[in-house]
Amino acid sequence: MRMHQETGTGPDLEEAVRSLGARLGCAIEAVVEGVDGVSLGPQRFSESLGVDKVLVSRILKALRCEAVIDRLHHMPGPVPLRRFLRAARRRLDVPVELHREAMEAVDDFEALLADRIGDRSALTSLLTAWSKEVRAEFELRRKQAAWRAMSELLGSVVELTVSTAVLGPATEPGRVDLTWVMGQFGLRRLRPGVVVTASTRRMGLPDGDREPEGLDGRPLRDLVGERLEQFCDRPMGQMSLERHGDLHQYTLSGDDYGPNSAIDLLVAEVNPAELPTRAPNGSGRRAWLSKHAITPAKEFVFDVLVHRDIFPDGAPELIILGPGCGHDNNPNEPSHRQHRLDLLEEVVEIAPTSDGLELAAFRRYPEVIGHVLRQLDCNAPDFRAYRVKINYPPTGIHVVLAFPTPEEE
Repeated sequence: MRMHQETGTGPDLEEAVRSLGARLGCAIEAVVEGVDGVSLGPQRFSESLGVDKVLVSRILKALRCEAVIDRLHHMPGPVPLRRFLRAARRRLDVPVELHREAMEAVDDFEALLADRIGDRSALTSLLTAWSKEVRAEFELRRKQAAWRAMSELLGSVVELTVSTAVLGPATEPGRVDLTWVMGQFGLRRLRPGVVVTASTRRMGLPDGDREPEGLDGRPLRDLVGERLEQFCDRPMGQMSLERHGDLHQYTLSGDDYGPNSAIDLLVAEVNPAELPTRAPNGSGRRAWLSKHAITPAKEFVFDVLVHRDIFPDGAPELIILGPGCGHDNNPNEPSHRQHRLDLLEEVVEIAPTSDGLELAAFRRYPEVIGHVLRQLDCNAPDFRAYRVKINYPPTGIHVVLAFPTPEEE
């Protein structure tokens, strides 16, 4: 009985998709094996069939997948599959029975799409729920498309954004010093008149004016962090600073634009006694750090180095919030939950050494962190390090790391 005649009383959708995927994969595989298509390779096989090489390559790629969902994801849609099967029957004399079974499987594939899913694009979205591989590819392609659109709309782009937070014991008991190292590499405007900004804000509760310092302890006042241009490969751009309470907003100076205008930015700032080491008793509150993906970036890296005497109760939780949260990105507040994005990203623990900190897109990064730690009179082995790395991060998201925090006794 045809699948489209069973949809009202048949199995649930996942079972139907898996069953159809297995049947379709086996039927197409039988046709390919029947004409020895795998050994021919994509080029010779497509020439023998008289069809496009891209279509043949997709079919062969799908058949290399072991998991049913992954195989169905890579399989072409019903129309190109029929074109492939007609060519195989006409040009390579595929046995009638193999051809008939494959065509019936394709018909049922088309019926499943029309009756229960919608279209091929909707199927891809559905399959992300059942396959990590499909989900990873799906998210990357959508993030790439969003990056391309946002870079054109906003008129700016950066190759690599790196934000590093170093949490160390403060001279003030019960507090933590927070040092930020902020870098943007290959930053450029795509057209004139574009405003490019970055910002930092206090992570702890307000307690007096925020007064960042340089690595040597001198007040930065109106400076935009301590410049680390000795580590940059490109000319280092100039930034101006505006203060809005605890928010420090930096704006790129000048109006250069185009492919030859790329610059690097790399600065550090120390925020003494920024965070408490303990949460109020019974509050369940967590210390947290957040970075905002403002400029469309090809690669986004957020590293946190935590002294082993601070927040020792476990690894941080990664929370990704959508652009709609504004500055309401405190994971201790219930309101942030409505803005959470379920993306296939993760926080991983890395070694706080040259090997662990290595970045292919910025090879001098371990040198930078080594320099900062020496200036702070800190030793790398005294720290735990965590990294979040996102390719083509959606513009406007907030990447939050929330640490289990001991409570006051």
